Amino acid sequence: MDSLLYAYLGSRRFPRELSSFLVWRFFTLSSDDRLELRRRFRSRSRLGAALQLGFVRMTGTTLDALDYVPRSVLGHVGEQLEMSAPELTTLRALYRRPMTLFLHQRWACEYAGFHRHDASDVTHVIDGLLAGSAVTLDRHRLAQQARGALYSRRCLIPGERDIEDWVRRAVCLIELQDRRYLDEAVPAKVRDNWLTQLMRAKYPEPMTVLEWLRRPPRKRSRKTLDEEISKWLVIRAMTPPSSLDRIPAQRLRAYARRMRRRRPIKVREIAEPRRTLEIAALLSVTAARQSDTVLRLIEMRIAEIWSWAHAVARPEPRHHLPEEVACELARVMDDSAVSDVEYRERSRLLLAPWRPGARQARRTRAAQVREHLAANARRVRPLLKHVIALDLQSVGPHAVIDALGELASSYRDDCTYLFYEPRSPAGHAWTSCSKHPTLKSTHYAQAPGPETFLGKCHPYRIIGASFGGSWMRPGMA
Repeated sequence: MDSLLYAYLGSRRFPRELSSFLVWRFFTLSSDDRLELRRRFRSRSRLGAALQLGFVRMTGTTLDALDYVPRSVLGHVGEQLEMSAPELTTLRALYRRPMTLFLHQRWACEYAGFHRHDASDVTHVIDGLLAGSAVTLDRHRLAQQARGALYSRRCLIPGERDIEDWVRRAVCLIELQDRRYLDEAVPAKVRDNWLTQLMRAKYPEPMTVLEWLRRPPRKRSRKTLDEEISKWLVIRAMTPPSSLDRIPAQRLRAYARRMRRRRPIKVREIAEPRRTLEIAALLSVTAARQSDTVLRLIEMRIAEIWSWAHAVARPEPRHHLPEEVACELARVMDDSAVSDVEYRERSRLLLAPWRPGARQARRTRAAQVREHLAANARRVRPLLKHVIALDLQSVGPHAVIDALGELASSYRDDCTYLFYEPRSPAGHAWTSCSKHPTLKSTHYAQAPGPETFLGKCHPYRIIGASFGGSWMRPGMA
């Protein structure tokens, strides 16, 4: 029932459309109501008093607008009072004397148990707004919450100016509280640098860094991945706040939405403490969303590389016994002059290429995929450098993080040799590929980087590993 009240609380006139359920809910008079109306008012005044009583119960305020009264309400109230109600009327027609209107309003408020708010009611409303700010900072929703708090305390809802003043006071208190916590969590040197970094020009494009960070990702491509990683690195260089635990997540996102909607030219005009608070929220929320975007694009790129390798891999034909060999064995088998020993020796000679271990085993499609990936390090090298630049972290030891650390040190030291005992995820699938003589000689001839092979772990196994348990450290304050 509260959801029905929120739509009409504080209104001083009838809505354009009022359903039959709402008419029954708020304008149905009990036997005590009808008895009090007959005792207090004459027959010609009862209709107006009953309308005022139902309106106070529905909106928490008095009916002041001198416009029309819905026909459904007039019929419902008139039927209960056993009197003929006009099909169309206004308050001006019902109340020829203004004093009668004021008396009816006063009686309806007293009879329904409503009173004007005092200092304790205002304090209760502001405390409720401070508690409700953990969910939203929208002034319209906070104003609705204030009206609901007044209605629950049986207070007459005042005008919009008083409600807006209370909401504004609560929002200012919240912002001051959050700013004090931000000052404790982030050094002043870092905070003062945020605005300068966001307002500097982003060459060669005619926009600021703030506009560039707010721009959504383009269609999926390598260029988009490079741009999104660049955004992440810029955000990390600004040292966004990482632990704002005392500011609820929904309120933090509300601060960030404010900054996203502002024009860059208006950012410098925002008064403190709101400006720094919104910038901090924008950097914090954008850092989290940008990390998700980058990891998702990297996963898409990994899937593209694996799809390419599966597409170029072709199943190898099965090894069949030549027809000449089969015919020779069948001919010798029917020759009575050939003994069993001679037949066995003849068969051993003819079937020598098919003896166990004499021929190379037929490669599976998965093995072909691994060889294609190993032979095309140019596809994985840029992606690995991107992953290393993200500075992935994990809770506790993680084999993939250790392998990426070895690659990072190799790139940093400009090493071109292979690791002998790398710290990498355990597995044997890539071991045979790394030990293949043809591939090893080919890679050495091309003078590859250390990402070509990592002993027991291939780089494609590194980037193909799940990012579960890993996270990106943005270098936050």
